[in-house]
Amino acid sequence: METNIRVPNGGNRLSIELGSALNLQFPNEPSRHMFSLIGMDIDELLIVKPKAFPQVRHLINEGVSVVVRYLSNGKVFGFRSMIQGKVVKPLPMVFLSYPDHLETINLRQKERIYCYLPAQLVTEQATLPGMVVDLSEGGCRWVSKNPLLPKEIHLAVNETIHIAFPLPGKCGVIKMQAMVRVVNQEPGLIQIGMAFQNLDAQTVEDIARYVAEARSVQQKMA
Repeated sequence: METNIRVPNGGNRLSIELGSALNLQFPNEPSRHMFSLIGMDIDELLIVKPKAFPQVRHLINEGVSVVVRYLSNGKVFGFRSMIQGKVVKPLPMVFLSYPDHLETINLRQKERIYCYLPAQLVTEQATLPGMVVDLSEGGCRWVSKNPLLPKEIHLAVNETIHIAFPLPGKCGVIKMQAMVRVVNQEPGLIQIGMAFQNLDAQTVEDIARYVAEARSVQQKMA
């Protein structure tokens, strides 16, 4: 279930750890660019580091407004910020204004379990091998880390895709339609959070059984 919530920040620290991945969207730029959070001065500014500085250097200018998004505990948090400045040496860093409120989107109806299932992702552009790394009856997160990933692969939120993977305890491969909910992409790496669509009752039952069994094992090991 998606729920948009406007949250006054009220001087509280953001619900994010140092080193977390951030998506920055610049004006008139359809794609989002990966940064990591390396510091903050609460109520004053955030310090972020670009993953691929040469690709975004021309976009980083003082006074430019950006939209920042990050994932935490199954929710996407987003806020608007303004670039306060940058340094290039000894390493590239960008200074962003501290947000006064957040927008949140609850992405998950069901609690997900961690897993490691080989999966094929099918888009209009290509078929990509990867792994499902978390799963619930409602959706999953798929990851592919490959330096040879096609550069022309561009996925957008709400785009329809298909995914296929074997489910332990069930013969064969299950194939499903899904809608893209979150995209993190950088050279050689794609992470996609998706919500399943139009599942038949048997597939839902099979996934629910596997999730329940895996959760029980993981809780015993915790």
